[in-house]
Amino acid sequence: MTEWRYRELALLAVTFSLVVFGGFLRFHDLGHKSLWTDELFSVDIALFRDFLPPSAADGEVFRRTQIPGINSHDTFLTLKAADQSPPLNEFLMRLSGKVLGFDEYSMRLHSAIAGTLLLIFIAVLAVRERDHVGRRALILALFFSAFSPALIEYAQEARAYALGSTICFIAFWFWYVRWRDSGAELGRPPIFVDYVLWLAAAYTHYNALIFVSILAAFDAYAAVRRSNWRVIRSMVLLLVLFLPWLWLNYHALVFSAQGGIGWAKQSFFSAFSQSVPLTMKMLGEAWSFLFIFAAWLVVLQRNRGAEDLGGKKRLLVLTLIYVWFLLICYVVGRSGVFHSRHFVFLIPVVYFWAATTISAIRSASVAFLLVLVFSAGIPESIKNLYGAMKEDYRSASNHACSMIDSDVPVVTTWAPNSNFYKFYLRQCAAKGPAAHYSLSTPAEYPGLCDQVGTARRVVFEYPDAHTGVVDGFRAVCGQQFSQKERTRFYGVSAEVWNR
Repeated sequence: MTEWRYRELALLAVTFSLVVFGGFLRFHDLGHKSLWTDELFSVDIALFRDFLPPSAADGEVFRRTQIPGINSHDTFLTLKAADQSPPLNEFLMRLSGKVLGFDEYSMRLHSAIAGTLLLIFIAVLAVRERDHVGRRALILALFFSAFSPALIEYAQEARAYALGSTICFIAFWFWYVRWRDSGAELGRPPIFVDYVLWLAAAYTHYNALIFVSILAAFDAYAAVRRSNWRVIRSMVLLLVLFLPWLWLNYHALVFSAQGGIGWAKQSFFSAFSQSVPLTMKMLGEAWSFLFIFAAWLVVLQRNRGAEDLGGKKRLLVLTLIYVWFLLICYVVGRSGVFHSRHFVFLIPVVYFWAATTISAIRSASVAFLLVLVFSAGIPESIKNLYGAMKEDYRSASNHACSMIDSDVPVVTTWAPNSNFYKFYLRQCAAKGPAAHYSLSTPAEYPGLCDQVGTARRVVFEYPDAHTGVVDGFRAVCGQQFSQKERTRFYGVSAEVWNR
């Protein structure tokens, strides 16, 4: 057997092993943990909301409202349009649930599949790559992606982040190849698959839309320079295909831009100063050094090999990363909805850029040392990931169900969330509850007190964030009940009052 054949078999073994291990980490205990608040909100849309109301008396097909104004009769379109993200994630959850049944595993399955498809895509690229340095870069990017704690975490959630990060990277790759291999200052025009990926990203998450819009902006600039009206018409058509959703959702976007759902609106500079450590926490503390090193490499070092973008094009990729990062800082600062997960769409592209940079280093020992530094914290992060639980609604609902009878009402907090409690409380639907009430504000205390005041027992379920509203209700109405017992389950409480 020739040396070339041994090398090819070794490559296949490495890439196959990384895909298998990475896929295992994404599917391992996928349904073990309880769904948490954000997941349950998506489950409410996917599972409990029909596209059409049962009858005209039960509501409209679509009405404009904000999240605080939604009710149990609202349809899929009404609730999703009140949300701050497009609907592809919930469509896939609905499809998975229809096929496999509605449980934690089926609700998260599309995310695990999307996360694994990212690994398969990078592995296929590595196997097909003929340049040795470029192949090393892709294998290293596959390694980083396979064992990334952040990518594993979001591949195990019933949210849009794993799907969006996979679509964004694949869209980036097609764009990257067109600009890398064009042989000219401007990249080759986009092809059909580019438009499909851009539209899929747009319907997955608005932060993913911002990312592919940057890619499209480069191509639009090239099309204008070349007077390529076919590309321009295709981009206009793409916008037309997305306009129906924008029309349905614009009121929620305006609401968010005005800080309507935000924890606290911030200036751009405040959002930027918080985003840098948050992003580095997701990518590993050593990544701050990587960006400095990458900028130095682009400006000062000349490398040979097909993997190199060649001066300006190499800098183009780094520019893409920073432009997207700055735009997201502006968006999260403007809306006030600020979390590290908003940057997850950037992670696979950064991994590829890191791998390309490290693979271009001529010193094998320096490159190996950098890989060790960047990977040092991965095992502990993955261990903590599997040990942590955000909120345990399942155990809280099991405990609540054990205390519910046909004459016992249940009270949950915040009216917009009242529907998603059904996912776990439906297990005791045969025996109760007598009624399901929602408690949102102190103004509702007197009316709710009248409604539950004659019951022999009242059961409550609520997350820790809503403890204050239940404590306030207890102070107003609790004296009517002699026994009160609260049990906590990882961020969610089940409470029973007995007369």
